[in-house]
Amino acid sequence: MDFTNTSMDGTVDQCARYKMPQITSSQINKKGGQTQITNLSEVANQIKRTNREIFSYIQRGLATSSGNDKKAILNGKFTTEQLQTLLVKYIQEWVLCGVCDNPETSLTKTKKELFLSCAACGGKTDKNNS
Repeated sequence: MDFTNTSMDGTVDQCARYKMPQITSSQINKKGGQTQITNLSEVANQIKRTNREIFSYIQRGLATSSGNDKKAILNGKFTTEQLQTLLVKYIQEWVLCGVCDNPETSLTKTKKELFLSCAACGGKTDKNNS
């Protein structure tokens, strides 16, 4: 797995403490135009979120449907840069703590609330309107 020193905010930083792999993709079904995210599991593991959460966010961001959720296939031709931009936006909205910007968070759901809980600072960020 190549982490290429990409920090959680999408910048390349040799000294970044938290790193993740760059998203990778390939064009499949060239006639119909489909794009597969080839390393979604590795990215999801690194940022401690599910494949489904990330894939759904990217799918909504591109306003497209899925050719196959389990294989991370999107209907349409999309560049790796488009996918990476949406991944960084997802991380900023749904991973980084709203108090300390640390990525050591988890999503917590109750009957009526959704919030990020930070393991680093103990902060809670309300995500009900996100």
